[in-house]
Amino acid sequence: MNSIIRFVLFLTVFLSSEILMAQNLNNEHKWHIPRSAVLFSSRFASDSEEKINVATSFHSNALVWHYPYIGADFVDRTIVEAISRINPVVINCALPAFTRIPENACLDSSGNAISHHANENIFYPDTTNQGFRAEVRDFLNRASSSGCTSFQQDDPYFMVVRQNNGCYSSTDVQTLKGYVGDYYEWLHREIASEFGQTIPLTYNRGLHDTGLYGELAEYFNGVMGETPAEANTPENLYFAIHQDNNIRLNLATSSTLVDDSPLYNKRHIASVYALGGHPIVPYDVYIGPGKPRFYGDHNEFGPYYNLVREKAGLFDGHGILDVYIDHYQNTMGVIQQQEKLSGVSSRRNVMAVLKKNDSSSRVLHVVNWQVSRANMENGSHYFTFWIDKSLIPFNPTQVTIYRPNRPDIVAPVYEDTNNRWKVTISGVDVWAVAKFQ
Repeated sequence: MNSIIRFVLFLTVFLSSEILMAQNLNNEHKWHIPRSAVLFSSRFASDSEEKINVATSFHSNALVWHYPYIGADFVDRTIVEAISRINPVVINCALPAFTRIPENACLDSSGNAISHHANENIFYPDTTNQGFRAEVRDFLNRASSSGCTSFQQDDPYFMVVRQNNGCYSSTDVQTLKGYVGDYYEWLHREIASEFGQTIPLTYNRGLHDTGLYGELAEYFNGVMGETPAEANTPENLYFAIHQDNNIRLNLATSSTLVDDSPLYNKRHIASVYALGGHPIVPYDVYIGPGKPRFYGDHNEFGPYYNLVREKAGLFDGHGILDVYIDHYQNTMGVIQQQEKLSGVSSRRNVMAVLKKNDSSSRVLHVVNWQVSRANMENGSHYFTFWIDKSLIPFNPTQVTIYRPNRPDIVAPVYEDTNNRWKVTISGVDVWAVAKFQ
């Protein structure tokens, strides 16, 4: 990856809370993947055995952003086959985003092939060029027998926002969409022809995605990209993952964090799962130009993914009823809360997400976003919440609280005088998942 893919978007259409809840709970993503899935990214061919061991240690059941297309050959399929045997959920393979053949590339005003800024031997493709399309067709032919069950399109705009000459000289969004959209319509037809069925496509998304990125959403089934460190806040993640991707565009969201801080990665993992997305295991991930890739330690992050896999029933099939963010900075727009969930904490900066499934299950995610790193993980923080009775269709007496790498605890639920339930979630370091009973 050579550009930081950012999720944070301005929401321009405001929905009433009742419509928001109804749409969210009934929303079926076009890319069907369990909410409890653990996504592991294998970007490169090296160290396959090591990556197999790491992927299995995280209980990964989806291999994503896998690059089976290096030069003219597929990489060693060992890791693909191993993951597929262990946990056959999805193998997400990256489609060609560049070409090594100058004749298939975009040309500048002098007629020269436009090379990638980091590699002069890789070129931006002309998606209308039949030679490049033949390259893609050859890729699909080999991918159909290589375990790929979905595809990721890196740099989905190709040349559009990088050059104002060559293939796409217009700056009009609809004109650019016509250029690129024609390619993706062709790509869908070719995939259906090669595989005999529709195969899901995911793509990268960028900051302030109200232009071409948003227009391209209709051609894709999910979002997979990188969240920059400065965008890793509860309100930004809420806007990007829930209100924009989930509600407006009906796209599933998966992401990595462009940061090597263990604490920030833990917050990202917890928040993305709480909001219904998929945080990709922080191993072999991009953290910025010129920086070495980040290889997160299983001892550090494994307990977070273990919680998801062990308590999959608290994630799968659950949609958001309401969200509460304490002390958020209103810089990106208005959070569409029902205001039937409220809270107070020992420290400010907390995100709580109340979720339900089609039955009577009610689950409360609590993510501690305390600004200071001091004493963050000593389990001393507590959070008290009030929940309108209309959000829980039974009379709860207690919650069971699950936390990464810590023993489960049980807390009582009280009824207050304002037709609400009151519960205190204690012993929270970064993340707690409470099931009402």
